[in-house]
Amino acid sequence: MVEQFQNLLAFFGVTGVPQNFAELVPWLVTVLACLAIFWGVLKLMFGIVRTMSRWR
Repeated sequence: MVEQFQNLLAFFGVTGVPQNFAELVPWLVTVLACLAIFWGVLKLMFGIVRTMSRWR
């Protein structure tokens, strides 16, 4: 699971972990934005699949 999370962060250009508190806030905002985009894409894909499966 950790490896998948690191791959997701690398995909969005987030590398490493923050070294001090000044780097923590922008890093967390970036990580949360990446997760929100990823979650939104998943919801969109599942919604399309659900709509297509009900369409007859």
